[in-house]
Amino acid sequence: MTRSPDDFRRTLRATAENDVPGRFLPSYAEEAAGWCESNAKITFRNYHPAGLKVFWSSYREDDTYNLTNRNCSSSVAHALEAALIGVLTRQPLSSRVFLRMIFSSEFWVACRIRKQAETMAWTPGLVRDYARALSAIVDPPPAPWQGLAQRMQQLLRRWQLRRP
Repeated sequence: MTRSPDDFRRTLRATAENDVPGRFLPSYAEEAAGWCESNAKITFRNYHPAGLKVFWSSYREDDTYNLTNRNCSSSVAHALEAALIGVLTRQPLSSRVFLRMIFSSEFWVACRIRKQAETMAWTPGLVRDYARALSAIVDPPPAPWQGLAQRMQQLLRRWQLRRP
């Protein structure tokens, strides 16, 4: 956006007067070459490719850019949500899965970040933190005690082999 510094406060309003034509770059490589490489990578194993494709084809129909409510960060946040809709309910949602999600700190962090971003504006840092929280919800790391019995058996075997 080419705006004067004096006009900056006005550009932060999410109104149609601040809409400008945007552009969609054809690839990440081209975007990174024109700006910079990302400094974080968050991978999702569980997501709906079809939901993401539907969102993206619809989103691309409008090339409007607005610094506050239709920026690069907001498009990523909305694409994430479209890709993750229904991921937790692929199998019947058990009460255990539901309770684990509701009581996870990542769930509440994601809710707080989303509320803050919708109140103000999505920024790259908020999207990164939101994606990390969502990733921990839909692709939770194994609990620390999982595999503990197997590790204890291995430890006992090693200990028994070392005994005279």
